Amino acid sequence: MADFLDECLRLKNEKVHFVVITLVNIQGSAPQNLGAKAIVTQKGLEFGTVGGIVTGKQIGRAHV
Repeated sequence: MADFLDECLRLKNEKVHFVVITLVNIQGSAPQNLGAKAIVTQKGLEFGTVGGIVTGKQIGRAHV
């Protein structure tokens, strides 16, 4: 968890916009466990994974 928080702090200090994705529900099977986290910037996946493919459209919905 420290690496995750360190990465969030680094991005914040560098004034990089980012979103944190947390896996909160699974339907069927999934390659990650509940609580898995990822950090995504405008450049793409920066840290971690929630498994599968997360599209820009999905990230856009997360901003709303």
